[in-house]
Amino acid sequence: MEEQKLTTQTQALVLKHMQLPAEELLGDKTAFENLEALKEQLSKLISRLLDHDFGRLMNAMYRIDIKEHDFKEAMSLPTGKDIADRIATLIVERELQKVKFRMQYSSGE
Repeated sequence: MEEQKLTTQTQALVLKHMQLPAEELLGDKTAFENLEALKEQLSKLISRLLDHDFGRLMNAMYRIDIKEHDFKEAMSLPTGKDIADRIATLIVERELQKVKFRMQYSSGE
């Protein structure tokens, strides 16, 4: 249950910070089963943004607070798929970090 809660909350932050309609990321699903499934779908979306709307991707990186160094490192990877996969991982890791921090803070630990 804990993993599903983390996945759901991470997914919500990704949608919010990337300013995506839910169906653009989720398709016909209501939620992803795990973070790996979220990364896979996000990678496909990022691949499209890299090709067709780089400005939107850059705005999302700023809102999500991806470190510039990490983004540049990802952009230097050899293939578009590698780049999209790495950026998706950076996004999910950062948003998950925020979710865990909020959960820890709200539980008073």
